[in-house]
Amino acid sequence: MKVVVALKYINIILIILAINLSANECRDKRLDMSLKPSITSYEILTQLADICKFSIVLSDANTTKILKTPTTMISISRLSLDEVIKIIANSNALSYEFKDNILNFSFIQTKTFKMDYIISSRYGQAITKASVDSAPIEINSQNSSSQNYDENSQENIIKTTEKFDFWQDLATQLKSILNSHNDPYIAPTPIINRAAGLIHITGTANQLKRAKEYLDLLSLRLKRQVLIDVKIISVELDNSYTKGVDWSKFELGFSSYLDDGTPSRLSFHKGTTQNPAHSLRGISGGFIIGGNLRLSLDGVLNFLNSNGKTHIISSPKITAMNNQQALISVGDNINYRIAEDITNNETSQITKTTYKQHSVFIGILLNLLPEISDNDRIMLRINPSLSSFKYSADDIKQTLPRVIAPDTMQKKLSTVVEVASGDSIILGGLIAKTLSNEINKVPLLGDIPLLGYLFKSDTQIDKKNELIFIITPTIINDPLPLKDLGYEAL
Repeated sequence: MKVVVALKYINIILIILAINLSANECRDKRLDMSLKPSITSYEILTQLADICKFSIVLSDANTTKILKTPTTMISISRLSLDEVIKIIANSNALSYEFKDNILNFSFIQTKTFKMDYIISSRYGQAITKASVDSAPIEINSQNSSSQNYDENSQENIIKTTEKFDFWQDLATQLKSILNSHNDPYIAPTPIINRAAGLIHITGTANQLKRAKEYLDLLSLRLKRQVLIDVKIISVELDNSYTKGVDWSKFELGFSSYLDDGTPSRLSFHKGTTQNPAHSLRGISGGFIIGGNLRLSLDGVLNFLNSNGKTHIISSPKITAMNNQQALISVGDNINYRIAEDITNNETSQITKTTYKQHSVFIGILLNLLPEISDNDRIMLRINPSLSSFKYSADDIKQTLPRVIAPDTMQKKLSTVVEVASGDSIILGGLIAKTLSNEINKVPLLGDIPLLGYLFKSDTQIDKKNELIFIITPTIINDPLPLKDLGYEAL
């Protein structure tokens, strides 16, 4: 059954006998309406309320003023009562609720949005520096001014600092979005409860819509995740490879496969001409294997073994949220203490000796920061660093507390790359040099004082190790098969 309504000036003429229809019955019918340009939304709603027997409540004077403004609607064809009311509400930027036969229109509405996110602030810092003056790091130091002075006074330094506090500026951002258009209402600052993850916003329908769209997009962007598969490989270089691994001899044909399982025949030095879709791109300190090539770890290890003795130091998998820093650390903290004497100014005598504990890190640090773009590409900041003892004698268990910092060597890289999900990044060139003494002697005779020097030899050994990082970031799309994470389902 169809209800046909013709509007002339402010009168509605019901074509069929449906005067006594209830609101629920009207909501099941289809309405055809012909409107005059001078008609107002208020008049349309009043006539519909008389026909369909429902009540109208206007919450404030602004709502009444808006609804009594002449509408631009000309005709409505085969729409339900709910659809007509929705059109009127949207065209006038009003909120409404139709419940228990009562239609309530409001100019201002308050809604509470839920946002699930951690309430703590997160700080991250990556520093790549080279200086002739290296200050120790004091344990539990409360005063960092000296360290900041050291960093700021250096010329050869790359310093990246991240401070992330999701909730800190959210209220200010939302207020700017709420009042970013020429709305007749100035929305107040939203009320945010960090602990409960609740955001209380008051505004017009359009303002609330903009706020919801921003919060939905913010949540989607921030909660995207990247699985980062890292292989840290150490190669003890042979004498013929003292300058590092020669990657120009690396071929992917024996160690990689395309997505369809076909073995790749792409070599490092001529891959881009053979198949531009499957390419190798050079970056600072290494290169990227792209074009859906899946790298085989066994194949890489076989190639590296031709350069020297190879072993995997660490093989972590770490998941990081979008624009959140991840840190991988493999090594030890070497502690030592420095004596400080307290002198009596009157007698110039030492009255007390105190010790301050310091530490220096020896090992591998890998700082990673992923950013996911809208086209599912990953921009990845990579800061690997290697610190090692300069002399092997320092790498011995101490029976007494160290009173001086050990001499160390540091190697660092800093690069930012953009890759597709699943591409592999290979970084090399971090070569550590270790000096050690090897003593060969005849048993018993080599231990005789003075004469023992005739029966033993002391040889200085120079060892070089190169660290290789293979980093494969993959965007986690839900649901993600376990095999894509490197695990087998039980």
